[in-house]
Amino acid sequence: SFHGSKHSLAATYYHSKMTSIIKRVGFPIEFVNSGEIAFDGVELEGKLLLGDRFTMAGSFTYQTNEDELGLESTTYTPNTMAKLRATYNVRPGFTIAAADSYFGEPAQVSDFAPGTPQVNPEATAYHLVTLNATLDINELAGKKGGPSWKVELFVDNRWYASALTPPYSFVVDAASFAPGQHKLRAYAYDTSNNLISVTPPAG
Repeated sequence: SFHGSKHSLAATYYHSKMTSIIKRVGFPIEFVNSGEIAFDGVELEGKLLLGDRFTMAGSFTYQTNEDELGLESTTYTPNTMAKLRATYNVRPGFTIAAADSYFGEPAQVSDFAPGTPQVNPEATAYHLVTLNATLDINELAGKKGGPSWKVELFVDNRWYASALTPPYSFVVDAASFAPGQHKLRAYAYDTSNNLISVTPPAG
């Protein structure tokens, strides 16, 4: 691994072996404890600070597995996974982040159990895109050790979620919205029902 003042990079190789695992047997499927499986993989992780407010971080993982019969990729865990995350500190107490997580195509039942009836659609690779906003309400309100808050997040003037405990973090599923700009606004209420609001940049 390497760590600098504004960047870091790490590589990890792993090997693990599991015995008496839970296996699917027959059809209708029954679950039994038997056999073993070995995993080998490598993971790369990196982080880069761009100025005082912007951070990029990412990871890439590739793994293979083999059971006691020599069959490969017999789990439903994808062999390839990757994640890229961008974080921006809008101002003290308010951070937004966007992340794209990629999950490769997992093994299909027909790959290691030929003849098994196909009931569900085959699993495919996919991306999971999320938007996260973290608010430190006391810092935004200029209060140290202040009261508890209730925070509500609105997307395009529609209520989206509430948070009742620190760090008042929200995850927005960006894939559920049409491409383009959207308006986010957070409303925070203290125990006396005093209100402050924060409007992140459109994105």
